[in-house]
Amino acid sequence: SPRLLPNPRRLFHPDKTYLFAGVTSDLGLLVAKWMAENGARSFALASRNPDIPPLWLQEMSKLGANDVRVFSMDVTDPSSVARTCDTISQTMAPVGGVVLGAMVLKDTLLENMPLETLQGTMAPKVDGSRLLEDRFHNVPLDFFVFMSSMSAVVGIRGQSNYCAGNMYGRALVANRRARGLAASTIDLSTVFGVGHFANAGAADLHTVRANLEGLNTLAIGEAEVIDSFHEAILRGPPGASATGEVTVGLGSETAVAGPERPPVRAAWHDDPRFAHFTAREGDLRRGGGKESRAAGRPSRNAREELGRSTSEEGRLAALSGCFVERIQEIMQLAASSLRTDVPLTDLGIDSLVAVDLRGWFFKELGVSVPVLSILNGESVKTVCQAVLSQYQPQQTGIWGPLLFTFAL
Repeated sequence: SPRLLPNPRRLFHPDKTYLFAGVTSDLGLLVAKWMAENGARSFALASRNPDIPPLWLQEMSKLGANDVRVFSMDVTDPSSVARTCDTISQTMAPVGGVVLGAMVLKDTLLENMPLETLQGTMAPKVDGSRLLEDRFHNVPLDFFVFMSSMSAVVGIRGQSNYCAGNMYGRALVANRRARGLAASTIDLSTVFGVGHFANAGAADLHTVRANLEGLNTLAIGEAEVIDSFHEAILRGPPGASATGEVTVGLGSETAVAGPERPPVRAAWHDDPRFAHFTAREGDLRRGGGKESRAAGRPSRNAREELGRSTSEEGRLAALSGCFVERIQEIMQLAASSLRTDVPLTDLGIDSLVAVDLRGWFFKELGVSVPVLSILNGESVKTVCQAVLSQYQPQQTGIWGPLLFTFAL
């Protein structure tokens, strides 16, 4: 849910240097300027071919950032990284934060991709993050932000090389966090108006928009970039327990291609990894009706189904059917592949899915189902039998979501 971000002036220190590695384009300069507006005073901007506009440097000086230095550094070259970092440590304030945003885009289908293309795209992400980690793993940083891409979240056709590099960086961030070090990741969608596509031609922008529609990812602007960076710093301090990954620009599961065209499913809709993100189809109203994602028919209401049943066997069959439908929706399983007599864990149900199912039972029937009963080898049939033994027709699940939140 939306929330107010804390004052960013508390995040930056005038007596620390902030290193921007491989991100000296206008996207990086946008973030650096925002940091200067909120108290940062010392910056080291390093990339292979830095080209910093003099006007931007003047603006930074007016903001009080009087120690902004530009370095020519190849983030994939150990000697270049070592030389630059040595100079920074010897001549500037201690480094308090690192941002890695180096990127090379060479979109090619994997089956047609030369090894050189694969290596050339992965190197800035893989070698760059590894070399900076080697250099700063013993430095008490306030943040270590790895700038990733939506390609590492939903997958983008022709970008398997870029995706692989981003996945390495995300894994390195997870490793740092496991060691109690500062680290976070930003998965950015396509940024219009600034960055790589700021000066793109009409044909390129048309292609980008078509890809966005197919993936149902949203183009973002400067404000979203700043907010995501702000959030990444808040989520990435040393010892942080919350997730350190910030994804911005992912739309809903249903993409609308145009005003005269019907809703279409996002390309990632059937990927089980998004089971917890996709909205339940029964909650998406179209023309006043409810559709079941699993079966293409009106979604069944468990309470109504039980009310129509006159026998124990009928109630068990009705509840089992509704429960199976819910599992299909979450797990993207075909009806023919889901048996009701096998342990739920054999269907791939983990703790996150179990929490979802527990909430569904409470919301539908007002019955509290322990998560452990779902994870301890129970089947659809045995879980439903236990629910029916507790179910009272007059119970209501209207307070289910609220009580469920406190129960967790």
